[in-house]
Amino acid sequence: MRAGAENLGQASGWSHDIRTHLNILLGAIGMIETGRLQPDQGKEYVGMIKDNALVMLRMLNCMLEDSSVREESVAQMKDVQVDGLLQTIVKTIKPYAEQNGLEFLYDVDSPLYVHCDPEMLERVLYNLLSNAVKCTEPGGFVYLSARHNGAWIEINVADTGCGLRDVRIAQLTGESQSETELGIGLKLVKSMMHAMESSIACTSRERVGTTFYLQFPSAYAGM
Repeated sequence: MRAGAENLGQASGWSHDIRTHLNILLGAIGMIETGRLQPDQGKEYVGMIKDNALVMLRMLNCMLEDSSVREESVAQMKDVQVDGLLQTIVKTIKPYAEQNGLEFLYDVDSPLYVHCDPEMLERVLYNLLSNAVKCTEPGGFVYLSARHNGAWIEINVADTGCGLRDVRIAQLTGESQSETELGIGLKLVKSMMHAMESSIACTSRERVGTTFYLQFPSAYAGM
């Protein structure tokens, strides 16, 4: 029974992330179908579709190959340069945000070396950024920053959306042991940050916005 419950939880996590990418794909296809895009914009949206399709293919391969499927609590930690990964995420999320009437801002240092599980980092950021887009009214903005700060790499995700209640923040950051207020996406974020032995903090005001603060060990010393 325990193993079945774990498999169901893992399947829910992958399914949630694939649904996130499918929603981005459908939005991009909808924009192309309007016929109002300039040639450069059309290329941007086609690139976004390709990037999301490749991410979903990788996720499906992990689900289908038993040897590749990992419990959410197990991280494959590496010293990796991640600014290229972050730029790919930016290229995917920026048109999605603009399609929803939002401005997408970003400030990513380069080069940026992190000790992390790169696939988990990617899933964490897609979850936080897609939530930020969904929870922000047209006219607002979503912001991603990543910078080197001594022994740490700091990655922040901010928005001007509806905000989080204090109880959800406490459950996300571990101040509360309960997870009753967290949806699948934030549960995944909490689990994967814990697995990478990295920290997450959050400040939020209802109807003003939310900022997530992610902190990872720097890999500069090992590169």
